Amino acid sequence: MTKTLGILSGKGGTGKTTFSINLALALSRLGKRVALIDMNITMPHVASYLGLMPRFTINDVASKKVGINEALVNFNGIKILAASKNLEDLTHFDIKEVRRQIEYLKKQKFFDFIIIDGAPGMGKEALHVIEMSDEIIFVTGPFDQFIEDVNRVKEIVGEFGKKNMSIVLNMGILANR
Repeated sequence: MTKTLGILSGKGGTGKTTFSINLALALSRLGKRVALIDMNITMPHVASYLGLMPRFTINDVASKKVGINEALVNFNGIKILAASKNLEDLTHFDIKEVRRQIEYLKKQKFFDFIIIDGAPGMGKEALHVIEMSDEIIFVTGPFDQFIEDVNRVKEIVGEFGKKNMSIVLNMGILANR
């Protein structure tokens, strides 16, 4: 059964996308079949972090130009669905089509894990990721408001009826005594 993991953060700069990529690669190296989807559609980074220039993106899937299988590209044993950095590609972005295509991928049972790299914050993009995910992984750092952010996200995730949420405290510093 395919498990969908939504990766979110309270703000930018927490290492969320780097964590998403590393999680996908680690699961792949454990023999799992993994897809990584960039759902940070207004500020996508997955493709650029990996040096990819895909022909099709999630924006093409959302506007029904291509199916999701056609837009997935291989990278070191994982399949990547990048997002477009072209602002014009946001005008015909149909989130319902994206949701339908992700459900199609899950029904195919080709992947063990679908990792969705969401947008930072709790705006519309992040809420869609919560909706589409079986489990949420919230990436945060040692910031003043991280406890407040974690509590707020836990509340929102609960409102969606989701029970599984994990927290990754990233960028912690170990002091040498």
